[in-house]
Amino acid sequence: AWTLATIVRIAQGSATVAMVTGAALIAPVLEASGVEYSYAKLSLITLAIAA
Repeated sequence: AWTLATIVRIAQGSATVAMVTGAALIAPVLEASGVEYSYAKLSLITLAIAA
């Protein structure tokens, strides 16, 4: 997800679009893992993608 977000960021120049794209791609993976994530952990994962 981070690699794709970086490619989108470079190609389009929009960090916001890159972050939303990366988060949208990783969300189904997190749900399929079967692990219960708190809102704090989900926020940290989103921030890690955006970094």
